[in-house]
Amino acid sequence: MREIEFRTVSENTWLFPSDTVGTPKREITLHAARGGNVLFQLLSDETIKGETPFSIAISGANGVTVTPYQLLPVHVEKNSAPRNKMGRTDNYEEVRDFVTARAPFDVFDITEEISDKLAEGRLALAFRLSLAKDAPVVCENITLTVTAGDAVFTVTLVLHIHKAVIPPLEHSKLIVCNWIYPSHIANSYDVEIYSDSYWRIFRNHLRHLLDMRSNHFSMMGGTSVIVGGVPIRDDSGKIIDFDFSIFEKHLQIADEMGFAALYGPYIARWDVWTEDNLHLLWDHDVLVTEREAYRQLSIFCRRLREMIERNGWQKKFIQPLVDEPQVNNERPYRILAAIYRRFMPGVPIHDPLETTDIGGAPDIFCVKQAVYEKYLPIYKEYQEMGERFTYYTCGYPAGDHMNRVLDLPLSVGRLSFWMCHRYGFEGFLHWGYHAFADRKQTFRTGPAGNQNIVYPAKDGEVAETVRSHAQRAGAEDWELFSILKQYDPAAAEDLILRGCRSFTDYERDGDTVDSIRIALLDELDKYI
Repeated sequence: MREIEFRTVSENTWLFPSDTVGTPKREITLHAARGGNVLFQLLSDETIKGETPFSIAISGANGVTVTPYQLLPVHVEKNSAPRNKMGRTDNYEEVRDFVTARAPFDVFDITEEISDKLAEGRLALAFRLSLAKDAPVVCENITLTVTAGDAVFTVTLVLHIHKAVIPPLEHSKLIVCNWIYPSHIANSYDVEIYSDSYWRIFRNHLRHLLDMRSNHFSMMGGTSVIVGGVPIRDDSGKIIDFDFSIFEKHLQIADEMGFAALYGPYIARWDVWTEDNLHLLWDHDVLVTEREAYRQLSIFCRRLREMIERNGWQKKFIQPLVDEPQVNNERPYRILAAIYRRFMPGVPIHDPLETTDIGGAPDIFCVKQAVYEKYLPIYKEYQEMGERFTYYTCGYPAGDHMNRVLDLPLSVGRLSFWMCHRYGFEGFLHWGYHAFADRKQTFRTGPAGNQNIVYPAKDGEVAETVRSHAQRAGAEDWELFSILKQYDPAAAEDLILRGCRSFTDYERDGDTVDSIRIALLDELDKYI
């Protein structure tokens, strides 16, 4: 067997296929909370053939489960656009101050769980350490002996297990929502929508969402595709009823699997953001302010209420109305919210918003990160009045704004959850959980990686990414900061500010972020 050289790297730092091993590093020191996870990466100069046999022997892991992954690269054709511009750019000079690499480039993003064979390419690995909630509070020395074909090497881990315990997801108060698209599941895995294969793959996606600590289930078809409340028309074309059966089955599975909240489907849309109107999603010729809309909504809501009551979802159902209501359509949005409350009293309304003068319409404001900071005094006033807030990110305004894209620092996906504490948000939403074209990353819209945080895998499984691991890590950090705030709010605030001051002012170095996280764990050890 051959010994090979390699370098270990933190979970907060990108690895690129163009990297060299440089000075070998055969060990790594890690810090983790009980009930939580920590990841590290490994890069070798070894190039392997496809179907190379793989095995791992683990010793010294008491109360720790080790999951090995193969790191696989994706291609980034263009860089993210500069701040306040749409999409992507070929002009590196205008973005060089904030991107991590000059496009086009390849980066190790996919973490595909290994069974017993490796895919062809540069030998790069990741290892996830999952700690039991009752793991011993000790410094463990763990040895991983890895065999890849005729190569063998040993990795030495020094794992510091801290006193703090990450609460199980069912006890979390953090809202995390990543949208699911039935059409993307069917298209990405080449299965018939709503077939037996589809439902198996759908469950795999939900299993991963929960593992990533995404606990609010929202199913989307896009802003113009009906996924729930399919209209039924009479012979004259008049809408006389709505069918929620397929939508209900998705929600029943999500409920069975343990999601804390279930979201209804979108009801309306706007076509031009500068216009003062909203249309019914399923009947585009009808404005929500018209009497015909009121008639249709009365039927829609009756069927929706029956579904909620039939399944006992009264305490966990949340309703989105319109994706990103704008400053120019606040008036019809308010009217729609009033109509919905007339028929569905007690159901919270939670929408991504890009406007300020909308108090009293949503029950939970979900404000884009850049919009929140642009109108910070206004939103702070709402919060002081007791309004609830979450936030979201997407491809605009791009630039160095926090977003889990492929040419921003990897730690951004983690620090996004620190910002929930920074600004008093209850949670985080992202539209692009799996809205990909294929593994070749033919990006359709926005910066590379904006539309997806996982990839399709063989046998209907979901391939995680270093970015999805970073999201889980950020959600776990949120729990740790919440615990520290109970003992020393000033210390928690100080640590958060060391990592991020705003959505554009944050630490870019992964090792620096890791050192702050270790300081957080050390601080908690004083009180627990």
